[in-house]
Amino acid sequence: MELTNLEMQRKPAEGEAGWENKFEIKIRLKSASHSIRQSQFKLWNEGIDKIKLNGGGKDELVVTLYIPKRVATQDLWNMGWQNTYVFLTALNIGTLGFFWWYLPEYISRYFEKIRDIEHDSEVLIDRVPMLRVVWPHQALKAADLNNVAIVFAFIGEANQKQFESTHRYFRNIALLAKNDIFFQFEGTLFMEFIFSLKDAMLAYGDWDGKPETAEASILGFFDTAASSPEFTAMVKDFLQIADLTVANNMAPRALTLDDVFRAKLVFDLYIRVKAQRAYMEKLAKMKVAESATSIDAVELRSARR
Repeated sequence: MELTNLEMQRKPAEGEAGWENKFEIKIRLKSASHSIRQSQFKLWNEGIDKIKLNGGGKDELVVTLYIPKRVATQDLWNMGWQNTYVFLTALNIGTLGFFWWYLPEYISRYFEKIRDIEHDSEVLIDRVPMLRVVWPHQALKAADLNNVAIVFAFIGEANQKQFESTHRYFRNIALLAKNDIFFQFEGTLFMEFIFSLKDAMLAYGDWDGKPETAEASILGFFDTAASSPEFTAMVKDFLQIADLTVANNMAPRALTLDDVFRAKLVFDLYIRVKAQRAYMEKLAKMKVAESATSIDAVELRSARR
């Protein structure tokens, strides 16, 4: 109680002192798509100040957020949540994978055991197929984390409208983590990832918002992003499925978790391409600024001579 009272009365520090670490928030995430290796975090932990990563198991990632003294205790929960939300969104997009606090557990069984009483034998029976995305087996690598950092910075600079499109995507990831045999959301998830893509393209100026121009705008973007013809054809098919679903209030075919995974991938790649382009533009501007500074320095030395 004494510490609580002291903290409630504390005035957030300002200036340089305000950036010193005050709080440490640890979050444990599970991954259905990546295996975790501690050796891959070296570059990230050396280069990122307020977010540190460590392995917590073969499929667990431990994220430590450091909140500075400039944040009041009353704002700690919201500040931690905002940083967690942006980081987790960037993690899912940057890796093209699936990370969450927990993964769906009841994906093939609703029971603990079935026994044949007559023969006193256990009966092995499961739902086929299981409600599980067959993710490509891959280890989380430093290159993936570099993409995460670029996407993290990109989302952090988004305006309100742009931010809302990734917030919709975040809700989709939450729903994906709840998808099990008790309530299946494949159709909803598929549509929501397509809607998230359209929201993002509208917010970032790659689509004018007119229904009749949506397909051309989206396919045009991915054509210029050097996508394969197969990928572009898949995106076109998904857009047509989404349009038919909206028009008829029913999907033209059964939608599966594989469809959901691929719809998520389309959104991921869109944001990754946008983030990479923004990053390269920043680097180009920095080089121009450095070059101008060097020229000014040379001219100054010449003038002094």
